[in-house]
Amino acid sequence: MAIKINTELSFGSKLDKCGIKDYKDCLKEYSQKFDSASKLENNIPTFLDTNVLLQIYKVSLKSRESIVTFFQNNKERIYIANQVQQEFVKNRLNVLNEYFELVSDELCKDYEKEIINSIQRYYESKKGIFEDFEEIGEEILATIEKVRKTYELLKEKIGDYKKSFGDIEYNDENLNLFSSFNILDSFDTAELDFLRKEFDNLSKKIKDKSKVKEFIKKNPNEAFPGGGDLIEKPDNPYGDYFIYHEILKFMKEKDSDAVLLTFDTTKGDWMKEDKTPHIHYVLNAYLNTGKFLYILDAKRTFSEVLNIKTNSMIDNSIYRDFDKFRDYYLGMWNDFEGIASAIAMTIGISIEYFHNPDVRKVIEHFVDSNFYSIDILEDLNELTYIKRCLIEEKRVLVNALPTSEKKRIISRLEFIINSLPSKYI
Repeated sequence: MAIKINTELSFGSKLDKCGIKDYKDCLKEYSQKFDSASKLENNIPTFLDTNVLLQIYKVSLKSRESIVTFFQNNKERIYIANQVQQEFVKNRLNVLNEYFELVSDELCKDYEKEIINSIQRYYESKKGIFEDFEEIGEEILATIEKVRKTYELLKEKIGDYKKSFGDIEYNDENLNLFSSFNILDSFDTAELDFLRKEFDNLSKKIKDKSKVKEFIKKNPNEAFPGGGDLIEKPDNPYGDYFIYHEILKFMKEKDSDAVLLTFDTTKGDWMKEDKTPHIHYVLNAYLNTGKFLYILDAKRTFSEVLNIKTNSMIDNSIYRDFDKFRDYYLGMWNDFEGIASAIAMTIGISIEYFHNPDVRKVIEHFVDSNFYSIDILEDLNELTYIKRCLIEEKRVLVNALPTSEKKRIISRLEFIINSLPSKYI
């Protein structure tokens, strides 16, 4: 008899149904198997969220090559939910165009604005003074001429870079790879109707749909897949709920654990803000299937398993939208706190990670060791202040910051995160 999603197999059907014995057995075994699953070991079936497929078009060529190689070597155990393939087809061209716009426009515009024009303005504002420092003035003019030549070289290289993709809109090698993955069949009409009704019933708990994130943060045990889309996709928020249940059905049919890799971690409805799982999701999958679903942050997984960075390009809209800037920045800060906590434990610094991570102690340790200059503490003061402003929703203050200032802030936080000595992690 074919397995169907219904009142016997669904997220809603197992809510608040866990006894102490199942609770104990589930969490113990999940914990024992987590390290292996998080490293994608033992050929565990691995599902890719839509944003993981689309990220291929947003990262550097070097990182892209590493991810593609991993996909090629593991395609027999990589799975795509039917809902994911529909979302990928719908969004692929938009992501491609956005990427090329960022490469061709933003790199050149920022170079001209932030480097050439800045040096030129500096020289013009001090021209009278440089009459007394003629040699220095000539050096600055020579520098301006050099960076202009570099600008022309940048434009040329960008042109070559874009040509190297050929007609990727129509002939994309990634499509050959993605289509070779295991792609699940779609739900039937009855299953889709059931899931929409169950989702709508769960969403009734959120009285103010404009404050979904706040609700999930205050009531993490009430989170459900797709809840975060009630704001961004109010007319059709069901996508993630469908994906969750496609994986659930697969686990039941195959009697198998599974991993879901996703970049969609800022909404809080796939995992908590600190990138740890919602425990009731673990219990729910276990009660439904007797198996374990490991929902993992793809950014952290690719970094740890493949040693690559997946954020070489940032969606420029984060600098214009308060919520996107806040989510991106606080996501980075969560990574910072996680790395700082790991380092603190290694080098014997006591910090209260689960309550109020004192990352400053870690940075001060490396200042004392002459790894950083003391100036970095001033950067940390500023970055901590920005974090507080974002948490306290000081929208007017944050929105008043110029785009260039927001980019500088992101750049400084990236520098601190990426420069932390990896040997202690």
